[in-house]
Amino acid sequence: MRGKVLMQDPQTALGNSLIPAAARIHVQGIHLPKNRLEARKLIREKIPRVPGIYGYIDRSKRLIYVGKSKALRHRLLSYTSKNPPDAKMTRIVRQAHALVWEPISHELLALLREQELISRWRPVCNTQGQPQRRQPVFLKLDMNAAPFATHARRVSHDTPHHFFGPIAGSKEVSHAIVSLNYAFRLRDCHSKTPMNYGNQLELFPELRSPMCIRAELGTCTAPCAGGCTQNEYESQAQAALAFLEGKDLSILIQLQENMFEASQKKAFERAAIYRNQFDHLSWLSRRLEMLRKARKDLHGVFPIPGFNHQTVWAIFQRGTIQRMVATTETQDSHDQLLHQIQVALMDDQQPVPKSTHEIYMQLILMAWFRKHREDRHRIISFDDLETLEKHLAS
Repeated sequence: MRGKVLMQDPQTALGNSLIPAAARIHVQGIHLPKNRLEARKLIREKIPRVPGIYGYIDRSKRLIYVGKSKALRHRLLSYTSKNPPDAKMTRIVRQAHALVWEPISHELLALLREQELISRWRPVCNTQGQPQRRQPVFLKLDMNAAPFATHARRVSHDTPHHFFGPIAGSKEVSHAIVSLNYAFRLRDCHSKTPMNYGNQLELFPELRSPMCIRAELGTCTAPCAGGCTQNEYESQAQAALAFLEGKDLSILIQLQENMFEASQKKAFERAAIYRNQFDHLSWLSRRLEMLRKARKDLHGVFPIPGFNHQTVWAIFQRGTIQRMVATTETQDSHDQLLHQIQVALMDDQQPVPKSTHEIYMQLILMAWFRKHREDRHRIISFDDLETLEKHLAS
């Protein structure tokens, strides 16, 4: 159910935030005139040229769209220009009755705040970041009787499976999962399919046939029909796990060799199959490497300028944002920051996003530091807290 924003109290209309008040200026709002020129004049008078988020509200006091900008005034003027750059802007303004905005001290914080509001209010005009729409997924290596790759929306801690993600692009992940199972000759049948390994002892042995055509195509070792021993199959699963962990990428070289060999034999359809598998697994390998790098790099504290000479410290843990602490020049606020860091260090397990909102927040962080590489060098590692103490003392 979609929430409503009550314009009678604009300062609390959008709700609380992970971002401290030191980096936000209270929410303000205006009623939008229907006359375009009057609306532009009001925007110029009321809205500053600072980073922040903005929201359009309809007559029912519903938040219908949330956006962020490096310069609020410039962005909002584009909505009321004579020829808006996007037809969607015209539709939003046509439905809007009021406009709210919240200045924020830094663009990264504005991105995170925007996602908070999309997750909370689910504005009808926002297409990205919606909890009920296309979502990032996890790749799961199911470690039951006969392991195989599949996908999952959430990570389960009460199972022996291996999870990799989150990964944006559910369609691409699905293609990669198919290629992974085919390349490593893992099954892709239902998890409850009975397995009958070749080394299983039976009182009355019987001849079994594979339960799908993949065994005939040579893309599955058919553990359901005694096509391999349990040790042989587990060896294939361990090779797939080594690929997913980035420890052994030799399957990519093997697929290239298979593709060239098939081409030389003029078996072009088979060469195309190997090419597609190579493309899908290469894509997956790059995504997982980016995720591993983010978990290694985003493990420390990151200073962000706030308002009124305050600093907001984002505490990252293995690629996720754990908390934010605002400090002034007082010793008490510095001690509070150091205490929060110690709390984070006490739980050094790899944190896993528990909700769609947390998944999106993690992906925002990863995308930001991938695009703004200079900010990566400003992250103070937990292994270098002396630098942090010098920074606070200066």
